[in-house]
Amino acid sequence: MKKGIFTVLFIITMCFLLAIPLKAGSPKWKTDHDTDKYLIGVGQGASYEEAISRARADLIAQISVNITSQSVIDYSAFENSKYAGEQISLEQHIKTSAEQQISGVDVAERIKTGKTFYVKVVLSKQIMLRNLATEISDLHTKIVLLLDNAEKYKNEGQILFAFQGYHDIYSNLSELTSKRILYYVFSGQEIDIPDLIHANEIDFLAKKLASSIRFKVVDGDKQTATVYKTLPKPVVFQAIISKDKKEGALPGLPIKVLYGDGELIKNGVTTLTGEYSLPIIAKPYIENKGKVIIKLDIDRFPDFYEDILKDIATEASFTVQEEQPLPITLKVSDLNGKNIPAIKSELSQVLRNNKLIDKPNSPIYLKADITNQDISQVGGRYQTTINVSIEIGVSKTKEVLGMKEITLKGMSSVSSSQAANDAIKSIVHHRDTIDDLVKRAGLLELGN
Repeated sequence: MKKGIFTVLFIITMCFLLAIPLKAGSPKWKTDHDTDKYLIGVGQGASYEEAISRARADLIAQISVNITSQSVIDYSAFENSKYAGEQISLEQHIKTSAEQQISGVDVAERIKTGKTFYVKVVLSKQIMLRNLATEISDLHTKIVLLLDNAEKYKNEGQILFAFQGYHDIYSNLSELTSKRILYYVFSGQEIDIPDLIHANEIDFLAKKLASSIRFKVVDGDKQTATVYKTLPKPVVFQAIISKDKKEGALPGLPIKVLYGDGELIKNGVTTLTGEYSLPIIAKPYIENKGKVIIKLDIDRFPDFYEDILKDIATEASFTVQEEQPLPITLKVSDLNGKNIPAIKSELSQVLRNNKLIDKPNSPIYLKADITNQDISQVGGRYQTTINVSIEIGVSKTKEVLGMKEITLKGMSSVSSSQAANDAIKSIVHHRDTIDDLVKRAGLLELGN
């Protein structure tokens, strides 16, 4: 066997119909065709169309290529290539190539016997080899062009198109290999292809390209923010490619950004400078820590490159802190302008529930003034009604941000003072009213 592209021993068994056995009642053909020069197929059916179809199927069935574990040819570079993608059946590719050759087969004879139609089709091996040689040459030219384009895209930083180009080369290499095998089987010699490209070369280029891609954090790493609030600054990533000890930006690169638990934040593509920037909500990942991960959006790349692309990623971290109460100066006075500790204490608790805390000299004040207090006795029970005007404003300018009137009621069978205490404690039932006042005044937004 000649050495060359078929560098590994193989066993290919070809089953040709050297003599076409005729069933009882089958016609005798007028012309004998040399099986060394022609492939011959016969078929019969209820119509000429059916007979021709079966004759062509008979022709294809005569080509049987069996590859054992020892019969790998140079195609082994394709089959054993780690990132060659789908498991491609050599037999199926050869069958497809054979069908392409047989599609233009000539009908040599037609005979009708009773209600049965018989057809004999022949295929010139010389013509088939000539067609195969042309197809092989055209395919190799196409592969060279695809490789040139893929390398051009790589050099321009258009990584997605480069990997798509490598993928297209694989599909054409499989077809090229099947046609080379058919050519060898029918001619007994290898077809010469200068500078033949092999699948393992494409593997090498794809892995080398993948290893040159990385992400880095440009800005926004190691920030601190209140839980579920936006980080002070956007997180900015950049996609980088290394070549000849130099680094360049990767624009238009499909990426996805996720939280540490895998929750998707956003899909996108990098800018002309290779950057991708976005605001981040401080969602904790483990305890008070959070992280944001950027990686390639491998769903946009050919599937069989997932293994070499899925781990290209980097991350930015942040610290989460609990929301701190806003300071506010609380002032409470009666009709005579005197402080009322009991009301102030109850109102302080309401403020704490609204994430506000009483603190002297705060930029914001909350003033509660008693505008009226009524004490009565009904059926032996004491009843107290206290009207309170609540005002929120700016301590320095005295600008009023909002006002509300609330009514406190209490009842006691013991004393009027006990009824007054019950009225004061009822201030807790006005938490929503005070909360609404705070929001309307924009105090919570001011604190953020």
